[in-house]
Amino acid sequence: MEYQLIGKIVGIKGLKGELKIKALSGFMLERLQPNTMVYVEINNQYQPFIVKGYDQKKKDSLLVFKGYEDINLVSFLNKKNIYAPKDQMLDLDEHVFHETQLIGLDVYQNNELKGKVIE
Repeated sequence: MEYQLIGKIVGIKGLKGELKIKALSGFMLERLQPNTMVYVEINNQYQPFIVKGYDQKKKDSLLVFKGYEDINLVSFLNKKNIYAPKDQMLDLDEHVFHETQLIGLDVYQNNELKGKVIE
């Protein structure tokens, strides 16, 4: 199975296993619906987790996995990447792209090459 990077766990909030998430993809509300399976890369392996809840806020977006509703159960997930299966990529409108499709492309301004997209 192939995976698409969608986010990164950047911290833990409170005692109930809430994970602070940095979105690295669009459509996080659609991707992280309750009972959706996502994968966290741990020791170069993709481990499945089921979303219990996701709350997208201005300051901190918070994710909770089923069965991991305690700070002691999620501390090992801090700073890990979150992935979705590539076959579950959302269909986008014309001229709209997933961020991963932009990495490596040349950037031009007034027909002058300015560099490459790196992140």
